[in-house]
Amino acid sequence: PAQTSTALNVAAEPIMSRFDRLKKNYKGPQVVVSSEGLDFSYDDFADAVANTDYSFNRNDVVKGTVVQYENGGCVVDLVCR
Repeated sequence: PAQTSTALNVAAEPIMSRFDRLKKNYKGPQVVVSSEGLDFSYDDFADAVANTDYSFNRNDVVKGTVVQYENGGCVVDLVCR
């Protein structure tokens, strides 16, 4: 029975992805983000993004900066505020 419980403990450990393993062992600078002093929360921001409707169609003429050219067209930064 002792061997069975050990086998169960090994199986209960989560399997880490390559990214998670690298993140765990990362020794570089750690940036701590604080939301103090902000007049909005992440939930407010998520609601604002969800409530904003940008609908563009292929071949629409828009004003912006071309960021990348591709075979089927280009990627344009519209700087919508």
